[in-house]
Amino acid sequence: MALACRACRVSLAASAGCAVCDPVRRHLVVTDEADEEEAGLAGTAREVVAALRAQLRTVRSALAADKNDERAEKRLIGLGNTAAKVLESARKLQQDGVGAVEAMAFTERAELFIGWLATLPPAYRASVRERWDRWELEVARPLELALPETTSVPSEN
Repeated sequence: MALACRACRVSLAASAGCAVCDPVRRHLVVTDEADEEEAGLAGTAREVVAALRAQLRTVRSALAADKNDERAEKRLIGLGNTAAKVLESARKLQQDGVGAVEAMAFTERAELFIGWLATLPPAYRASVRERWDRWELEVARPLELALPETTSVPSEN
């Protein structure tokens, strides 16, 4: 079941429609991400960073009140170790993801890209297409400049 504009009957997944539905297309979002049962990595990372910052504020205020508070010093060291572990895990996840993509065959990479592109709202897909077309023109331009302007055969003297 696809949604379409009531006025023009063009699918909302299309990149363009009528004057009624075109302004709305900019505001369409992908809802699949919110439907996942597991928390996303970015959301989890934000929560961890927020918790670490809150604990750091508490430790700072304790150390500001008493510079010799050994318990606060130990908590500060623990927070530093935790932050280091979180950053190391994030780096490893990123490297694993890059490694997985690099290990893919061309067709797998193409399917991954097409799948990602298909999930974009229509306005974003249109923007990607426009940028792609501009890029192809830029890449082709040096070839046009390298071609000779005339096709005449040099004269023999």
